[in-house]
Amino acid sequence: MSSESEEPRKAGPPPPSIASKPATPPAPSIPAAPATPPPSAAPAVKVKVKEGSDEDELETPREDDGSAIPVGTRVIAYLIDMGIAIGLGFGVVIIAGFLGSFVGGLLSKLAYPLVLGFILTRDGLPFLNGQSPGKTAMKIKAVTVDGKSLAGNWQPALVRNVVLLIPFFPIVELVVLLTREDKPDQGIRLGDEWAKTRVVRAAPPVALEEESA
Repeated sequence: MSSESEEPRKAGPPPPSIASKPATPPAPSIPAAPATPPPSAAPAVKVKVKEGSDEDELETPREDDGSAIPVGTRVIAYLIDMGIAIGLGFGVVIIAGFLGSFVGGLLSKLAYPLVLGFILTRDGLPFLNGQSPGKTAMKIKAVTVDGKSLAGNWQPALVRNVVLLIPFFPIVELVVLLTREDKPDQGIRLGDEWAKTRVVRAAPPVALEEESA
């Protein structure tokens, strides 16, 4: 054998190891979307109305819905007011009858002015919020042409009612209302025309109160 074969072979560098293919990382888990809480109900907002204030036009529902008040409704309201006026007069007279002649006589003289004053001012009395008892019962209200209340507004309240004290003039006003049906001036009697007032439906006020959800 040759000397070359006898020499020990020098170990060469080890063959490069084949790197193993890295394992595919697991797909990231997608967190589940949190449950959407049910929408809370919007807080109820109510509005408290102060009669006669500047906020009245902004916060109150509009009283005029564009429809004229039926003549029959206004006639019933008028008859209720006249019944109350007569009842006030008789009440004063009855009370005066239980008093002495002097005091009773003085009190009985107040019956007619009381009746007259109620008829003239019934739409402008502040403690009635500018709404006569008859109109309150029929859910209507007399206001100025620009929608302002007659509470404490004595001039238009007096002008629109003083004509009703003229003999037979209530009948004239009734005829006027009937002849103005289905016309641009429907629902405006002569007293309303002279006082620059109109009769509208009375909208009930709502209270201001905010509730949390």
